[in-house]
Amino acid sequence: MKYSEAGVDLDRSAATVRRIRNLLAQQDAGAADNIGRFGGVFPLKVPSGMEEPCLVASIDGVGTKSLVAALADRWEVCGYDI
Repeated sequence: MKYSEAGVDLDRSAATVRRIRNLLAQQDAGAADNIGRFGGVFPLKVPSGMEEPCLVASIDGVGTKSLVAALADRWEVCGYDI
């Protein structure tokens, strides 16, 4: 199965990432480099005792996970990671 057959438009996704990256670059040039990767890394400016504390944020679509759940007939696990 192809992504497009599952309703995923990779070109539109890439265009959205570019728009978000451009908007972020206007606010914080360093943050724009983190968009479109597996996880975005955001420095934390809090006293923690760590040398360089940061938050790694990630979001993923449900397309592949839903297909795997359907094949395994195990719907109860969908959404555990959100």
